[in-house]
Amino acid sequence: MSNSAKVALAFLKRRPHSFVFPIHRGRKEPIPPDWNTTANTNDPKQIRLWAAQYPDCNWGVVPGKSHLIPVDIDCKPGKRGADTRADLEMWHDQFPQTFAVQTPSGGYHLYYDETDAARYYLRLGKSGFGPDIDCPAQVLLPGSRTVEERNPDGTIKTYAGVYSILDDVPIVPAPVWFAEYLRPSNNPPHEAADTVPVVDLDQEHNIRRALHFLTHDARSSIEGRNGEKALFDTAAILKDLGISEDLAVVMIGRVYNVPKGDGRHPYCDPLWSMGDCADADSLPVKVHNAYTYATENPPGCDGFSAAEDFDDVEEFAP
Repeated sequence: MSNSAKVALAFLKRRPHSFVFPIHRGRKEPIPPDWNTTANTNDPKQIRLWAAQYPDCNWGVVPGKSHLIPVDIDCKPGKRGADTRADLEMWHDQFPQTFAVQTPSGGYHLYYDETDAARYYLRLGKSGFGPDIDCPAQVLLPGSRTVEERNPDGTIKTYAGVYSILDDVPIVPAPVWFAEYLRPSNNPPHEAADTVPVVDLDQEHNIRRALHFLTHDARSSIEGRNGEKALFDTAAILKDLGISEDLAVVMIGRVYNVPKGDGRHPYCDPLWSMGDCADADSLPVKVHNAYTYATENPPGCDGFSAAEDFDDVEEFAP
């Protein structure tokens, strides 16, 4: 048996109901143009025929037909996959331990089984789980090898190396929270109705309530003491109070993102950068993440349509 056939058959031994297809030697591009429809198989005889026809070919798996959810976490230089994973695990829960494969570029693939709640969605798109975490249309199986390819500008397009098993454990079901991302953009989940604000945003009395919270009750954001989570929770509460994302950035920046020792509570140590969306660790990005991922409550769920007095809070001019 050729080494090429062994790659595909080893994966089918692990997961017999998967559908695999041949990929060009040393590359990532499928050989058959209809690889995701008819030119794939879980028949060992066909695999051996392809392996003989395409010596030393790589192999890929068709996620949708295989009822498999691959998660591609890109960690190559300049990519934020590891940070995005940490953010997702803070907002949701840990990625369950499952079969994992190291990629030549330093990233990794996590393999999960579909469930009734979470199903593979082909058109999820690049970075569908967040910056540099994809649910790709295909993944190369462990044992596949790639050679280096470069773009016209000289940057690396494909890294050279072997796709190797990183965590040799069974493939487990996808967590329920995957369903928030694995869906068509024009077909929101049932709970998406909760994204509609239940009150008009940025009403004066709710702004006053938000200021009272920021200056009295919010938890300080302190590095080394889960400070990023404190900022996330603070922004999520402003969302619940009926504050728009843009105004939340301004309010948090002015009255919460302040140093220790100026007589205010709470404070941030160190202060968060007020950079734009290009700065992944800036306050605007962290607030945006809270407004994007804190979906348990509809915006304004704790807001009011009737004014409520907080005499000890001065007026706020955005």
